[in-house]
Amino acid sequence: MRILTSSADLITQVLGTMPLNAAPVSARNTFDSFDFDDLNAPGERQFFETQCESFGNWDNIILERNAASSQLVRLRQWRGPSVMTVALTGNGFIGQKNRVWQTFEGNLHWCCAIPVKLPVACAEQLQMLPAVCMHEVLQPHWKLGIQCRIKRPNDIILLLPEPHKVAGCLTEMRANDQSVEMVRYGLSINLVAAPEHVEPGHLPAACCMPYFKNGDNVYRTILLALSRSILENVRRLENNPQGTDLRRRFDCHCSL
Repeated sequence: MRILTSSADLITQVLGTMPLNAAPVSARNTFDSFDFDDLNAPGERQFFETQCESFGNWDNIILERNAASSQLVRLRQWRGPSVMTVALTGNGFIGQKNRVWQTFEGNLHWCCAIPVKLPVACAEQLQMLPAVCMHEVLQPHWKLGIQCRIKRPNDIILLLPEPHKVAGCLTEMRANDQSVEMVRYGLSINLVAAPEHVEPGHLPAACCMPYFKNGDNVYRTILLALSRSILENVRRLENNPQGTDLRRRFDCHCSL
């Protein structure tokens, strides 16, 4: 597993593991075309190799403390093997219809790019996949009686009893007429904070922490489980495009 970040301390903080080997990366665009841009460490980047099997079979991980712009947008240039990115906070994050997604440190801001070989008929399942994974990863953490649902196509809501949005995801694909070649996801989960301003016509936001069992801070637990779940479900779909139950799971968890 290769890791690109500004320091080994950030790896330990986010992933809970220490890198085995480290070497400086001097050029700005040496990591498979990703434009690394951490506002808290301008001009600083280091390349690490480590073993972190608990996060699954990701080939690459990119960590930024304060992302200068949307990691999902920068991943549009990615041409390498699988990569996941994490930003503790940052600027320029976007939601549906290019609306600004406000970031707060302590929330989960996660993106990925996964090369695939799938027929275009699987595009709908790829669209459903991250919402299913988010719902299933968060489900064990809710207090008894808390109802969590998927709001089509890619939001996670709590019924409090009125619906409040706690997470959302964007899906992008690189495809031709016959096949999907790359899928990209960008998601955020309001773990500890949520925007107070509500745009007209949109659901109010909420953060997860008051509704988690014991109020535990489970950032790394959720990051680990979600990272594994998304990659494993994409590979399962790739291995058996007609045999997965993504649509059934999506419909089962869906409310709106």
